[in-house]
Amino acid sequence: MINADSKPPESLKILLSIKEAADSLGISERQLRYMKNKREVAHVRIGRRLLFPVADLERWINEHKEGGEV
Repeated sequence: MINADSKPPESLKILLSIKEAADSLGISERQLRYMKNKREVAHVRIGRRLLFPVADLERWINEHKEGGEV
């Protein structure tokens, strides 16, 4: 049985807060807000909360990778 008060492990989350998303990307929250305002990264607003879909962050990373071609 899942305890309603327990938080899911990071790996199971599909939406991240701005702090979690910025930490995951290794950038500041300010930089992530700037990217959001420029519509570079997708986001969802639920009430007053600003959330970032993990799948979209991963897609953004893959689209902006450089080098590594064999």
